[in-house]
Amino acid sequence: MRYKKQQPDGVRPAVWMGFLAVVLAGVIPGCASQRPARFIDGVNDVTLRHKARDAKAQRIDGWPCLRVDAALRQHLDKALVSEDFAFARSEALSFLDEARQLAVQSTMNELDRLDTAGWEDLIQSYFTAPMQADEQAKEKIKSQFITETEARYGFLRHGVQSAKSVGEVRDVLGPVAKEIEKPVKLQGRVTRTLSWAVFAIPSTLAILNIQSHEYRGDLDTPFDAAVRYLPDLTDSTQPDGESKREWGLLMAFAPVIVQERPKEITYERSVDRIGKVVAPDKDSIEIDPSDPTVYAYTRHIRITGRPHTQLTYTYWYPEHPELKHNDPEAGHTEGLTLRLTLDERDEPIAFETLYNCGCYHRLYPSAGLEAAAMKAFGKPARGKHFAIERRVPWKFDTIVPKVVQVQGRGDRPVVRNRAGWHGIANVAMDERGHENEVADEVRYTLRPYADLERLTTPDGRIVSMFYDNGLVKGAQRLEGVFFTPAGLLSSGQPRQRGTQMIHWDHYDFDDPDLLQRLLRLPDTSNPQSVATWTGHP
Repeated sequence: MRYKKQQPDGVRPAVWMGFLAVVLAGVIPGCASQRPARFIDGVNDVTLRHKARDAKAQRIDGWPCLRVDAALRQHLDKALVSEDFAFARSEALSFLDEARQLAVQSTMNELDRLDTAGWEDLIQSYFTAPMQADEQAKEKIKSQFITETEARYGFLRHGVQSAKSVGEVRDVLGPVAKEIEKPVKLQGRVTRTLSWAVFAIPSTLAILNIQSHEYRGDLDTPFDAAVRYLPDLTDSTQPDGESKREWGLLMAFAPVIVQERPKEITYERSVDRIGKVVAPDKDSIEIDPSDPTVYAYTRHIRITGRPHTQLTYTYWYPEHPELKHNDPEAGHTEGLTLRLTLDERDEPIAFETLYNCGCYHRLYPSAGLEAAAMKAFGKPARGKHFAIERRVPWKFDTIVPKVVQVQGRGDRPVVRNRAGWHGIANVAMDERGHENEVADEVRYTLRPYADLERLTTPDGRIVSMFYDNGLVKGAQRLEGVFFTPAGLLSSGQPRQRGTQMIHWDHYDFDDPDLLQRLLRLPDTSNPQSVATWTGHP
């Protein structure tokens, strides 16, 4: 983590043995597992066995035609609980189409990253005719997977389209929802805690101590000198697979990154420069500061029932240097994230920042959102500075350092990063008060986040920046050992989108309802409040 500094008595033995068998089957996967009989189910099995899985997406047992993430799960859940037939069917069809697209993208990435042994395993298990694992065979197999899973997807879609009631929609998608696997980020927590149980109490006490000393005010501090990174608008060609509207939003709000540049440092100057992620081989990644790059993606969620777009930007440094003796945070590769939530006029209402490991999450609401909360709730809750802040029982509350004044269209968010530890020290929509700090200006390229999941090695292999559990390759931290007894997975190690937990794993960063859990949002049944912060008249 980043620091600024019942079973009843009398159960018969046969029942106990059956229960034990189920537990062991879950704890020791593969002991009694059998390969799926059909090829399209076997693809998922082989990519899992050969550690090529895409951790951001959840698989659905028996339905390889679909995959889900947190935002898609929100659509599915709303379709299943709605009593409005037209809305339920619309949400269900939207879910199926996007889940299908995610399944194809993730599976193709996995197959492209599969090593020779994995391809040979797949061929030997599901194809009787002699076949070499050459490029022609690989393309044929990928095409066959798409074709065969299209039939299952079509079956589900037809079932929803022909439904005559919400009950029939539930009959189609209810069984699918029950087979969604647990996200990678939630797997193994109990095992880690039990394995290190003797250290669980000291580890938990350390977390409580660090959390209690977290600075909660405005972190904006002056820099002696800084480098300003600006998006290169001349290199704004819409990438393949990105919609024109969404790429336009990503370009419009691509942040200004102001990086502190001290006169004296104890590490290489390049450590404080953001760069392009490259893969020198299949097992490692590097950050190239000579090619500044920011990676971005969009997603769509509902907040209090209304649609909102979120824009997420991530950028990477070569390392977190050792800033003190045996620094537990030091390590190879460091990343930061900025996420904007837009209202229905496509203007920012909330800004979130964090390290890509999930540490040091901060939430900056817009001044308009704070004003709406103040009108709805009055003064701040006990111990809080802003009306928007919520007290969450039995969980760590989020930290709100300040509100952000959003002037209108045309402005970009400005994030200020400290040297060395790289933490984001402020978010604003201008550089007011810091105009004279910038000693150098650099242009960066904006690229789709998906590039990180499809890197090309010098010998032409397709690899991911991430292991199959979502962790960045070769970026372990000493602090990861300290907090394993508390159940955390490799604390401090950067990770893939869709696998980030925040506030010591109390929350899921990708939870579509996160803002509602962390903030006191005005009631959408009040038209005046809605107009204030959602942009919906």
